[in-house]
Formats: sequence, C-alpha cells, structure tokens
Amino acid sequence: MKKFLIIISIVMVSFICYAQEEKFSSKENIQSEYPAKKINVPHALLRGTANLCTFWMEIPRELVLESNYNPAYGIVTGAVKGSYYGGKRLLYSVIDIAMLGFTGPSGYSRKFPEFVWQAKWAPWPRDENKED
Repeated sequence: MKKFLIIISIVMVSFICYAQEEKFSSKENIQSEYPAKKINVPHALLRGTANLCTFWMEIPRELVLESNYNPAYGIVTGAVKGSYYGGKRLLYSVIDIAMLGFTGPSGYSRKFPEFVWQAKWAPWPRDENKED
C-alpha cells in the first residue's frame, strides 16, 4: 500500500509541475512576441529616447496617408492627426524616460506601435476590415 501511495504522489506532483511549466512558457512566449508587455528598463529607455527624437515624423507620415486617402481635405486632416499622434508619442517618450519603463506597455498597441518606423507609411493597399 505504501508503494502505491508513493507512485500516486509522484504522478500527481509531475502533473502539477507540468501544468505550471506550460503556464509559464506560454506567458514568456507572449512577452517575447510583444516586448512592451513586460517591464524592461533598457528597452523603455531606448523606446523613450527614440520616440523623443522621432516624434515629429508622425506629421509627414499622416500627411502622406491622409492626402492619398482624401485628396480634397487630406492635408488638413493629416496635419491634425499627425500633430495628435506626434504629441502622443512625445508624451509617452517623456513618461518612458521619467518612469524608467515601469509603466509597462503604456499606451502602445497594434494601431499605435512602439516606434514610428513600425507604423503604417504606405497608403496602399487600404483594407478597412484589417486593423493597422
């Protein structure tokens, strides 16, 4: 009876360890795919410094996109959207540098990526159903 209980205990412990290992490995895979999801001080300082130097590039990027989508009023909407995204990127860069990256992902998403060069620059093809 004692051997049977030992075998059952070993099997149960191995199942628990396997479940924990799988849980942690999937979390690490998600974090490695999206570096902004974890607290990483060097990455946040690099992101903040890069965005502090390149926030102004949002204005010409949006001017190109909006003027190709809407030729009649694209310059106005592009300037407004570019100023908004540039200000947002500037604010996030100051927060990244001041807080040393302890804000985690902050406000970055698929639509507003971490760096300006990861954003959509080419106006074609435009797919309304697909999120940029």
